[in-house]
Amino acid sequence: MHENLGSSADWVVTGPSNGLAFLVADSGYDIWLGNNRGNTYSKKHTMFLETSYGFRDFRLFYIGYSQGGTQFFVMNSMKPEYNDKIRLGVTFAPAVFLGNTKGAINILSKLSNPIE
Repeated sequence: MHENLGSSADWVVTGPSNGLAFLVADSGYDIWLGNNRGNTYSKKHTMFLETSYGFRDFRLFYIGYSQGGTQFFVMNSMKPEYNDKIRLGVTFAPAVFLGNTKGAINILSKLSNPIE
């Protein structure tokens, strides 16, 4: 999963020789590139219909950067029934504490409770 204000393209934009998604796919893994805002490709599968058991019968290696890492921790704490689906979670710079941030993100983060 990508960082705040990013997209799944961040994992492939550097091309086949450098993009993490390409490198992992070349090692034989299926790659799912998530988007926080969703996309039109998220329900297509080459073998299973969305209603079949095989569509969701999988175990994951999760990689998240910044906001994507934070989402991993929140999911595991709020939805513990998903924990047995995750074989390994890797987080790069998870955004878990915003106390020392500066600029617009600091101002916006203070509005999260009133907005909620």
